[in-house]
Amino acid sequence: ELGRLYDGFAWDSEKALVAWEAILDAQPNDPEAASVLERLRSLDQTPMAMAESLENRGETTDELDDAILLYLRAAQIYSDDAGSAEKAILANEKARELAPHDWSALSQHISLLKNAQRFEEAETILRNELNGEPKVSMRAELYVELGHLHQAQDRHEAAVRAYGRALHLNEE
Repeated sequence: ELGRLYDGFAWDSEKALVAWEAILDAQPNDPEAASVLERLRSLDQTPMAMAESLENRGETTDELDDAILLYLRAAQIYSDDAGSAEKAILANEKARELAPHDWSALSQHISLLKNAQRFEEAETILRNELNGEPKVSMRAELYVELGHLHQAQDRHEAAVRAYGRALHLNEE
């Protein structure tokens, strides 16, 4: 309640930080405390520092799902706000190590690689996933991603083939 008070009506960001940090120390996976602290810290931090903070929290949490989400959020901030494609890819790879077949992590990874123009690496990952015999719905999504990847490289015929395979799978 003290954290909410300092963060709300009695706006005092320093006292609010202390209160919410105490909550997070006592309950490391408290989602409200983590969210409020992220917002409060971002008031004084650069995007790079905020992403590093999230990545560090991902390394210290005992909750697998929380770690994955923290790494994915850090990757997004590194990419979108801090302008560091390589750090974004590395943070995403930490999420992928924890959940190799998680669609959100895979999709973000392919997008980050595509933005970094690491097309061959992205294609290899997609083809490996396709060779792993995923469910039909996942297969269709993988072909759509492959189509986007080909399109980004102006390989339009290959993109049309990939999109066609996705459509065919969706019809099944």
